[in-house]
Amino acid sequence: ECPDGGLLLTVNALVQGVLFELTEDPPGSGIYTGHISLDGHTGGLMELVWTCSNGSFSEPLGRIKLWDPSGYVTDAVTGEPIPGATVTLYQVLDWRPRNHTEDVGPNSCESNSSKPAGQPWSQAAPTDGLVIADPHSGLISPTLNAMTTDLEGYYGWDVATGCWFVVVEAPGYATLTSPVVGVPPEVVDLNLSLVPQVPTAVAFSSIAVHRPAASALLGLLVVAAFSLLGLTAAQCRRPRH
Repeated sequence: ECPDGGLLLTVNALVQGVLFELTEDPPGSGIYTGHISLDGHTGGLMELVWTCSNGSFSEPLGRIKLWDPSGYVTDAVTGEPIPGATVTLYQVLDWRPRNHTEDVGPNSCESNSSKPAGQPWSQAAPTDGLVIADPHSGLISPTLNAMTTDLEGYYGWDVATGCWFVVVEAPGYATLTSPVVGVPPEVVDLNLSLVPQVPTAVAFSSIAVHRPAASALLGLLVVAAFSLLGLTAAQCRRPRH
């Protein structure tokens, strides 16, 4: 509201020094909504900023926080990084990250709060309830999906609370789906090894043709050719001098 009978002009959210416009929905309800993109940021303080005909005002709302998942993609045989691999981020809707080692409830995923330190990620990603993460949802940063690994094979997003996994593709390698992981806390070791695909061998069979049979076959082919041309063997003989 505006003090002293002022007229409300604009309402915005301020995050990391960037203003995001909010609109009243439905009109007259006093409820304001909008889309906040944290592209390139992991979060920050959020303030409500509104402008009236008699001044501007603000009020702190809280903090927005995003967490990794990130890791490296390597060749399973050589251990070398795979640059240029395509990594697609998925969110498992209606799942939550586990909070402690005894937390094994349904619709939940392993997190750094629940798995023993140093142990590899092992929970298979589910096959239903899958959604490719919307880069413009405000839930991931940077705002792109998919991304490609850099020269060191690195990939990474910052994401909101939830359960996430990635699918990795690269030419010459079998496609790999990662384990599902929960954040918070951040996950910086979702490292993935791709198995090279072996080219399919094409088998050829050899046919042995004996010389007499080959000569007979050649003779039949010549006769057939003469027949197609309407010629006889006599017509094809070279005249004698």
